[in-house]
Amino acid sequence: MEGFSALMRKLDSEGRISLLPRCKSSHLSHLIFADDLMIFVKAVPNSIFACLGALADFHTYSRLKLNRAKSSIILGGITQTARLQLLELTNFVDTKLPIRYLGVPLISRKLTLVDCSAILDFVRRRLDGWDAAS
Repeated sequence: MEGFSALMRKLDSEGRISLLPRCKSSHLSHLIFADDLMIFVKAVPNSIFACLGALADFHTYSRLKLNRAKSSIILGGITQTARLQLLELTNFVDTKLPIRYLGVPLISRKLTLVDCSAILDFVRRRLDGWDAAS
């Protein structure tokens, strides 16, 4: 997905997207994991339109298409009116933090043992099953 990264770098350099405050110094606009994509921009119409345009451009030459049924948006620090406007604009599901990705909570602070308890319990159950099979 290097093509999408190039599109996002271009949007950032042209000032067409507004990065989140903690992402500005590193120019972090998105993360890609396998076939999953997370985009981090301010919740303002111009940034959202630019990102949707980049996704459409990426689809044109890669044939990889946004699946709106599997997509969600996390909106923070905006009014209820702005929230409703952006939800209507994107047709995404409104999601709240924290969310989990591959069983790990996505949070802005250091993970604690409690944060990882669900995935640790899963691994323990799997290991217990292996022990019983021997």
